[in-house]
Amino acid sequence: MQAFRRAATAAIALSLAACSGMTVRSDFNPGADFSKYTTYAWLPAPQTGNPRTDNALVEGRIKNGVDAAL
Repeated sequence: MQAFRRAATAAIALSLAACSGMTVRSDFNPGADFSKYTTYAWLPAPQTGNPRTDNALVEGRIKNGVDAAL
């Protein structure tokens, strides 16, 4: 019974941790006139060693989404 309580407590703690929000930050110049910008280019992505960010599929989806929006 003690092992079950510990496992249940751990499962609840992990579930709550998975629901936590991600901190997102942005920095921009509110006075920038974006009508002057007519083109853009993608720089090569730096390799971080993290398989979640060094992912060609995710990179392609991000680029396609931005290209479609712009």
